[in-house]
Order: sequence, then C-alpha cells, then structure tokens
Amino acid sequence: MHVFEGTVQQAAARLAEPDFVARCAARYAAGHGRAPGEEELTSWANSWPALVTALSAAGLGELQLLLEYELPGSSQRIDALILGVAAGRLTAVVVELKQWTTAAPHPVGAGMLRVGGREVLHPARQVGGYVSYLTHWVPAELGLDVRGLAFLHNASAELVGHLTAQAAAPVPFIRCWVPPIFPWTPMPRSWRSVCCARGWNPPTAP
Repeated sequence: MHVFEGTVQQAAARLAEPDFVARCAARYAAGHGRAPGEEELTSWANSWPALVTALSAAGLGELQLLLEYELPGSSQRIDALILGVAAGRLTAVVVELKQWTTAAPHPVGAGMLRVGGREVLHPARQVGGYVSYLTHWVPAELGLDVRGLAFLHNASAELVGHLTAQAAAPVPFIRCWVPPIFPWTPMPRSWRSVCCARGWNPPTAP
C-alpha cells in the first residue's frame, strides 16, 4: 500500500495539480478504512514538494518514488522510498521526512526527543528500524542494498548537527540534497520481473 508510485518527474507533475494531496488522501482512506488526519495532510503538503524539488535539482528525476509506503506484513509506513540501480545492484533509500525547526533531548528516554511538546523517537531510530525491517523482509537473493536518511527540510544547520551527534546509528541527516548519496541509474523493467519472481513487488519501472 502506498499513496503514490511513479518517477520523481511524475511526482513533480502531480504536485502541480491542486487536488493531488486530496487524491492521495482518498487512496489512503480506501486502503486503511479511515482518512488521514489534518496534521498528516499538512505534512504531506509541506514535505513532498521539498523532497521532490531537491531530488529534481540533483538530477534524480528518473528514479522511482513511493510516498507513504507501507512495509509488507506491517502497519508501519515509510514517508518515502526511492529505488534505483547503483553499481548494477538494486538499491532502496528509506527517507524520513521532518518539518522540525526545533527538537530537544528527552531527559529520561534513551533514543527519544521532545518536539513541540510531544515525545517522539529520534529519526535515526525510525530510519534504522525501517531499514532493518526491509533488509530482512526482502529475499536475500535479490541482493537489495537498503540505505536510509532523514530529510529535515526546515531545520537549521545547528539542529541537524545536534541530531547527528545524538544518533546512535550512522544515519545521514540532511537539509538539502547531496547528489553523491545517489550515484544511480533508473530501475529497468528486468529488475521488476526478477523481484516479483522472488516474492517482492517493487514499484513499476518506467
């Protein structure tokens, strides 16, 4: 289950349509039996354009992008999943989107933060959990290389530095896109047939 599947270029075109987020919300409601909350809709409207703009500016428009990807066999959802081929190997990058401008360490909970009066997991823990799940769920013979990062598009350099220092896992925290993270080519159709034959249904290649 996901609310969008296509290339980064296609996502950019859809985001220019005024009802795109509403259509994604309808797809979400059809799949989950409930509508997404207003806070989630606001997050989509703010974070998706920032992500797609950054990817497009980095020349990554042909990569495959899934938004709100539900992990197989789980109710957990990844904000964005990007697929391509790096050095001949199918590669996926889990992206955790954050609009944060502030975040404070939790006084007691290890791996926790306080953001806007809420207690939340450190993004490194979120991303690390998703990467671990996907790595172990996808058949090993596919040789899927799963990476992850947190994209804090509203954060200051100082906040990014603090979060990086607090991270127990080596998860990149970025405010703008760094092209060397994605030295990729698009995923060809042949990869999809191989993946499906081994029990994983990735997004459709262009």
